Amino acid sequence: MENAKKKFYQKNWFLWLWLMLFPPIGLILLWACHRSKKKITKIILSVVFIIWFIILMSATNSNTADPATSNVPTTEQIQSTKQKITSEKFLTAVKEVVQEAISSEGESITGVVLKDEDLCVTVDLSNANPEPFTLGDLAWSRASSITDAILELAEYDNLWNTITLDFGDIGRVTCNKADIAVNEYGGRYFPAAGNFDSLIGIETSKQENEANTAALPFSVENICRALTKIFIEGAVGEKYSMLAFNVKEFELDNNGDGTIKILYLPSNAGKEGATKVNLTISKTGNTYTIEYALLAGLYEIELSDVADSYKVWIAE
Repeated sequence: MENAKKKFYQKNWFLWLWLMLFPPIGLILLWACHRSKKKITKIILSVVFIIWFIILMSATNSNTADPATSNVPTTEQIQSTKQKITSEKFLTAVKEVVQEAISSEGESITGVVLKDEDLCVTVDLSNANPEPFTLGDLAWSRASSITDAILELAEYDNLWNTITLDFGDIGRVTCNKADIAVNEYGGRYFPAAGNFDSLIGIETSKQENEANTAALPFSVENICRALTKIFIEGAVGEKYSMLAFNVKEFELDNNGDGTIKILYLPSNAGKEGATKVNLTISKTGNTYTIEYALLAGLYEIELSDVADSYKVWIAE
């Protein structure tokens, strides 16, 4: 009769069930509903099932914290995945813009790699025809146009610290983010001086070296300087810089007639306003005529549209 009057929560099976599944509830039942049990028995059971509860909690926490047994990615895994996706987007964008920065004839981009915060672009100019200039001049021009295009992708600036342009045997240049300049219109660029100048004249044939061992006659050079000044200020529309004038090569016959190739390279060439200009001047007797003009290594001027006063000089 006494057992029949017991509530279900006072029965032993209910006590042992909770002691095994969730000891805190089982211990409450032990001390509150089983007063008939000896105190020493209650104490021993309490110690045993407190230890059992600690073991259960430790096992549960271990399984939850172990990434190997969980499908939930860690914060580090999420950040790594985001970084990888962003880097892939950056490289895709770079490949698109640099392809537009070169000529499709004889020029190609053979590699774009981002490693250790260095963006390396490999350019193959081996099949290009840079005449009447050198491959070094062409590489200089492409270095400027390629980096200008990459700098327009400002949203990816945090992914790189340097940009390296590898032209193979022609040369290799590395531009540091700290060297970025901004023109008056907000455009970003790397100044040519200190960044691309090492490419100029790197590729020079043996015949060119031999031809340049002899100096251009002083009187001829002075007239070429004067004609270049007139062309820069009149046809190009920029202020002339004396220090920008360079004789790249010349070929004159016994009568002093022939061609002179000029490289006009201002120290601030690029997007700051000054323009690199390549000129070919022909000399016949006392007449000097600009036969070819290329701006920024990209744009050939239609000289038939240029007034003779800007492209012809007749020495007295």
